Amino acid sequence: MAVQHVFNARTVWHCENAAAPAAVLAHHFPDVPNLGNLKAVDFTGVEGVDILAAGFPCQDVSIAGPRDGMREGNRSGLWRDVARAIEILQPTWVVIENVRGLLSQRAHGVLEPCTRCVGHERPQDRLRALGAVLGDLALLGFDAEWLCLRASDAGAPHRRDRTFILARRAFAEDSDLEHWLQWRDSAPGQAQARRPWPDAGGRGGVGAAADSVSLESERGRAPGELGGAASAESGEEDQRKRSGTSPGCGCPDADDPGCGIVWGRYEQAIRRWEELIGRPAPCPIGWVKTGRRITPEFVEWMMGLPQHWVTGVPGISRTRQFTVLGNGVVPQQAVMALTILRERFSNEELCAEEAVQLLLDLDPVR
Repeated sequence: MAVQHVFNARTVWHCENAAAPAAVLAHHFPDVPNLGNLKAVDFTGVEGVDILAAGFPCQDVSIAGPRDGMREGNRSGLWRDVARAIEILQPTWVVIENVRGLLSQRAHGVLEPCTRCVGHERPQDRLRALGAVLGDLALLGFDAEWLCLRASDAGAPHRRDRTFILARRAFAEDSDLEHWLQWRDSAPGQAQARRPWPDAGGRGGVGAAADSVSLESERGRAPGELGGAASAESGEEDQRKRSGTSPGCGCPDADDPGCGIVWGRYEQAIRRWEELIGRPAPCPIGWVKTGRRITPEFVEWMMGLPQHWVTGVPGISRTRQFTVLGNGVVPQQAVMALTILRERFSNEELCAEEAVQLLLDLDPVR
């Protein structure tokens, strides 16, 4: 969703072999082919793309997981298959997202064939997962920028720190680079992270795949508007005074007296997110067989997704809804990260042009 927004792109294929997220993708992208298991895809026969985006599994590099590191054969080792796709497809841009653990968890890669090969005997000096990813991108001919950003930096009421990498093919054609460097002029405010996202219903919505998303530039098309339900206009009733249910939602607003929720010290953060995404918080708790539990609708709202983006997809159990939402990315957070990273590339291009002009302007006598 963020890549489509920032790059004014469209999804042409994706890879997802888990049933629940595949169902979400099929629901929102009925005409986009799902290539299935990333490890089994022969990318020599896949349509070429301008942008390839991937969020490979985080379990082995997350501080909440087994901390096995990124290595061949484990879940986070799926990065090697992402790198294989990059090598074959040679896109102009690559977008990578993962947890902050990339900075601290170890990796097993070509830069460290043994524990002493980096000049130290201590095991803690081994290559980190982020270093392995950046090293592989460099070997594939890409320049890369990266940063860590929290969801709360984009206004969300939770931390959710994530690592984002944006890489550009170093030997891309000048015409391609010029095209992409025009992104800031394509539409006023296009790269802002605070705009509401579209409703989930209908074809042609924006989306993201868990394993790999391939995106292709849609040249000549006006940048897509991310508008959905607009923020409350000036003079409308204060959100805290509303009652009843949200339009089109099967669960009450958190402000409904029947919900029984008191935000307390979280009030300011909740109200801020309501304003930023343009819709009220649903009731965060509901009844299940085991008692009162958090609702997936509230988690979906916390993630900044359009209403019913996951919870409105038929055939996905409550537990699977939580899994899909937990493995996802806050789109507004990703938009902010990609905007910052892309600006860095633009600044580097400008500095290079200024340096060349300076050389041309130098007095030959000197």
